[in-house]
Order: sequence, then structure tokens, then C-alpha cells
Amino acid sequence: MKTNPEQPDSKPKAEDGLSPSAKSVKPKGGNQKIDNLSQQPAVSLPQLSSSSQVFPSTKNNFETEKNRQAVKFATEESAKKSFFEPNNDGVATAKFNIFQAWLAWQIGAAALVMIFGSIGFTATSFLLKLPEAPKCDRVYWPIASASLRLYCAELAAQDKTADGLLEAIAMVEDLPTKHPLRSEINRKIETWANKILDLGEAQFQSGSLEDAIAIAEKTPKNVEAYNLVEERIERWRSIWLQAEKLDREARQYLSSSHWYKAFNSARKLANISNEYWSKKRYEEILVSIKTAQQESTKLDLVYTKLQSGDLNDLILAIEKADRIDPNSYAYQEALQLISQAKDKLIAGMNRSMSQGDWQQVLNIANRIPPSTDLENYVRDWNDLATAGTSTQIGTISSIESAIETAKKIDPTRPLYNKAQQLIGYWKLEIQDISTLTRAREIARSGNISDLRQAISVARLIYPYNPRYQEAQREINSWVYRIQVAEDRPTLDRAYQIARDGSISGLKQAIATANLIAPNRALYQEAQGQIRKWRYTIEIRVDSPILVEAESLASRGDLREAIATARRIRPGRALYNRSQAIIRVWRVELSARENFRRADRLANSRTPQALIRAINLVSQIPDSSSMSAESNRAIDSWSEQLLNIARDIAQTSLTQAINIAASIPPQASAYQAARSQMETWQNQLNPRDPAVSQ
Repeated sequence: MKTNPEQPDSKPKAEDGLSPSAKSVKPKGGNQKIDNLSQQPAVSLPQLSSSSQVFPSTKNNFETEKNRQAVKFATEESAKKSFFEPNNDGVATAKFNIFQAWLAWQIGAAALVMIFGSIGFTATSFLLKLPEAPKCDRVYWPIASASLRLYCAELAAQDKTADGLLEAIAMVEDLPTKHPLRSEINRKIETWANKILDLGEAQFQSGSLEDAIAIAEKTPKNVEAYNLVEERIERWRSIWLQAEKLDREARQYLSSSHWYKAFNSARKLANISNEYWSKKRYEEILVSIKTAQQESTKLDLVYTKLQSGDLNDLILAIEKADRIDPNSYAYQEALQLISQAKDKLIAGMNRSMSQGDWQQVLNIANRIPPSTDLENYVRDWNDLATAGTSTQIGTISSIESAIETAKKIDPTRPLYNKAQQLIGYWKLEIQDISTLTRAREIARSGNISDLRQAISVARLIYPYNPRYQEAQREINSWVYRIQVAEDRPTLDRAYQIARDGSISGLKQAIATANLIAPNRALYQEAQGQIRKWRYTIEIRVDSPILVEAESLASRGDLREAIATARRIRPGRALYNRSQAIIRVWRVELSARENFRRADRLANSRTPQALIRAINLVSQIPDSSSMSAESNRAIDSWSEQLLNIARDIAQTSLTQAINIAASIPPQASAYQAARSQMETWQNQLNPRDPAVSQ
């Protein structure tokens, strides 16, 4: 394509870093200059052909239209001719000529409109047709113009990636500093450099610190925005370190079940100037705290079950701990609890086997969760429980069968040593059964000598032997039979002596029964009889004393009666009875004393003395013999008080009211005193007649 119409054969030369297309071009046959193309993107237009080639479709359309109009005109002429032929005068001819002229003018005008309209449409189409955009990937950059570089750089920057922005900067940064577009280029470079930092900031906010730093470090050093790179990277790293520290603290607190401290650290994390830490990681920690709290609550129940030590609770503890999520902060604690539960489970199963509780061993073994990794233990527990159940039959053959079952547990199994221990234990049990069988055969006769021999044989079974407790029960029964046989005659003789019922006979029976020692079989029976005989003796000895005391009390000599009854000592058969009677006599004695004092006070006839006398006799209980007399005294003294109050009312109504108020409710004068007090009150405080109406 020729760039200069005046020099069609000359080649364009690059000047000042611009392509030839950026030079101003003067069109042929005109003085108007075209603006410098360096101000806008260089566009190469396609070379136009000659005019005959530019509008081929327009010319053909015009010829076709012309032929169509000619045919139409001929047809109309033929019609008009046939119309005017009947008239031969000059008027018709003149009208025809005018019509022809008018028609020719119409056809010409239509043709001109069609021709110029086609030309205008074609020209407008060419003017509105966009020029073909240059292809930046085919540009030879050493000779590319500044406008082309800027255009392609802006296209590369539209990618909005760090590589695209760096490529855009690289396209234009080599242009001369004095180039006319340099200020625009510098502005663009600074914009793109800041966008690179913005991309790094976006990576930082999304949680990719290293990617953010890598993007920021790509910023060209010769741009003004590069001064912000180190500051930006330092800020990112500082924020990141602070966030990592808070996150680490929160998770450490979570691991140690300090929920409140973990939440405080997470709350500080929410204030970090980074969306990844302040939102995503903050929310993750909150979820972790909530989950850890819920699972810790479950582990509290696991711990409670673990502390009980019951085998069923241990199984439940393991099952609940198994449900803890492996990703949970409580998972390690759950594993520790499972480990503790396993150890306690093994110890508890060994204890149950030692106690011979084989049914429990079998039940627990079949419930152990697979997570405990106790499969080998479960197999051995089942085998040993089967063998132990067989031993409970108690025959030598059943025990021998159990031994054979236990022998199947080889040395590689975890309970091999326990199996060997049980085998030795069961072998001893076979020996114990034989020994007990022989001892029972000897004791069958019931003779004291045979029983003693049977005891000697049974004592060959030592304390740690399987049948030791059973042997002890047999020995105790045989010892009991021997002691009963030896001591029964002594106790029978004591019964015989006590039958006459005399005090001396009872004492002799007691002495005879005391010959039976405390550790003997009939000791409790002998002591029971001794207590009965002593009670009989004490009743006979102490009854006269109590009769004498009651006689003294009936004569009114209460003090002497009390002294006599106190001769019965504590622990004696009648002691409790004597103490009860003494309490009654003391109450009666106190009532008599109070009445005498009150009577002496009342003799003075003063209001104060009468009031004190009434108070003293009011303390006398109804159960006392002085109750009726005290009531009569209260009535009499109350009448005297009321009379005194009436006399005093002549001079002091207030004092009279106070005296009358001391009369007790049980006195016969009480109602009269109340009525009199009301009268005196009305006299002291007369009512307003208006109020009474």
C-alpha cells in the first residue's frame, strides 16, 4: 500500500520511533492537511479500485431502470396516440405536445433521483464501514508506532491479570522520554502499575500471601508505584503474622478446652484487616468452638461413665467417645479416654474372671466395640468364659473339660498367662474337691471323734485354694455340731436348776449357764436365758422398794417416796418404771410448793401480789392433784382483783383497766372484767355524737 501519493515508489522511513503511517499525509490535488496519525491508532485502509469498479451494482441497476422506463413510456405513448387520433384539430395536437414534455421531465427527474441516491448510499456505506483493527500479535515492535504500541498495550491491559498489565507496560516503556505521547504513556503505566498492586491486594485478601507478594514484586522498578511495593509487602506480612498468631492461640485454647479464651482470640481475629482471616478463618474458628463445646459435653458424660469403673459403663464410654469426629479438637481427648477405658476394661474383666463371674465376662466381651482393637482379647475372653462356666458345674469332669479348653490358648495370645493361672487354679480345685469329698464321708457318722477327724482333713485346703470358702463352711458346721454336743448338757442342767423359781435357784442356774464360753455354739442361747433369770431376780428384789415408795406417796410424803424409789439402781429391771414414777411425784411436789407460795402472796391482798399468785398457780398442770384447788384459787383471786379495780376506778380509770386486764381467761370473773374494761374505755374516750349517728 502506498503511503504518499506524490512519491509512489519511495519506501516509508521510521522517524523518532514512529511508523510511517504516523506521519502527516497531504492528499493529491488539495491543500488541507490530515491530522497527525500518531494521535490515534494507525489504521490501514484497503486500496480502492477505479470508479467503474467501485459502483458496479449501481450502474447495472441504472441501466435496468432506464430500459424499464423506456418500455413504460412506449406503452403510454401508444395509448395516448390511440386516445388523440380521433381529433385532428390543432388543440389536440398542442395538448399532446404539452403532455409529452411533462412526461419527459418526470422521467428525467426520477432517473436523476435514482442515480444520485445510489451514489450517496454507496458513499455512506464506505464512510460508515469500520476500518480493520490491527492484529497486535503480528506487529514487528522495533518499528511499531507509538499509537500502535499504546493501542496494543491497552488491549493487553484489558486482560486484568498481572502478566497482561506487565506486558502492557513493556510495550510502551521503551519509547523516548521526549515523545509527544510520553505523558499519556506515563499516566497509563502508573495506572497499570497500581492495578498490579491491586491484584496483589486481592490475592492477599483472598488468603494467598505468597501469591500477593509475587505479584507485587513484579511491579517495574522505574515506575512511581514501585515505591509502595515494599511498604505494601511489609504491611501484608505484619497483618499475616498477627493473624497467624491469633489463629494459633485460638486453636491452642480449643485443644485445652478453654472456650472463652479461644473465643476472645477469635474475636480479635475478626478485627484483622484481611477478609480471609476476619471472615473465613474467623467463622471457621467459631464453628470449631461450637463443635468442640458440644463434643466436650459428650466427653464429660464419657468421663463420668469412665470414673464409675462398671464394665457396662466402660462400654458406653467407649461407644460415645467413638462418635467424636477425627477432625474435632476433642478427638485427641477422646482417644485418651478410650485408652483409659481399655485399660480399665481389661482390669475389670480380669477381676470378673478371678471372681468367677463368667456370665458377665461373656456378656461384656460380645459388646466390645471394634475401635478398641481388642479382638484377640475378645476371643480369649470368650474361650475362658466358656471354660469358667463349665467349672461352675462343680464336678471333676467339668473342671477337666474347662482345663482342656483353656489349654487351647497358645503363648502368642494376650491372655495366655491368665489362662495358665486359671489352669493351675482349676487343678487345685480338683484336688480340693477330692479332699472335701473324703472329709464329708468321715463326718457322716456324726460322732465327735469323726467330726474332729473330718475337720482335720478339710483344713488341708489352704486359704488361697479354690474351695477354701466351701471347706470353711463345712468346718464351721462340724465345729458347731461338736460344741452343741459338748455344751448342751451344761445348759440343760441350768434349765433344770432354774425350774424351782427361787432366787437362790435362779442365781445357781445363772452360774451354771455362764460356764459356756463366748466363742461356743450355745453361748448366745445361754446368755439369753441368763438375762431372763436376772430380770426375774431383780423384779423380786426391787418390787418391795417400789411398793414402799408408792405407799409413802399415797400418804402425802412425796419427798420420802422419791428418796425410797431412787434406791433402785440404773440397769435394774424396775429402774425405768421407778424413774417414771419419780418424775410424776416431782411435778406434784412442785405444784404443792407453788400453791403454798401463791397462797402466801395472795394474803397481802394487793393487786401486784394477787397477780403474781395467779401466775404461780397457772403453772400447775391439770394432771396434778392440786389442779382443782388452784382453779378455785384463781377464781377467788380474780374476783378480788376486779373489786380492787372497781374501787381504784373512782380515782384512776387507766390503773383500773390495767388491773382488770391481768385477770386470766380461765377465771370466772374474766367476762365481767372485760365488760367493765369496755365501760371504762368509753369513759376515757367518749365517742363524738355525730360520729355515733
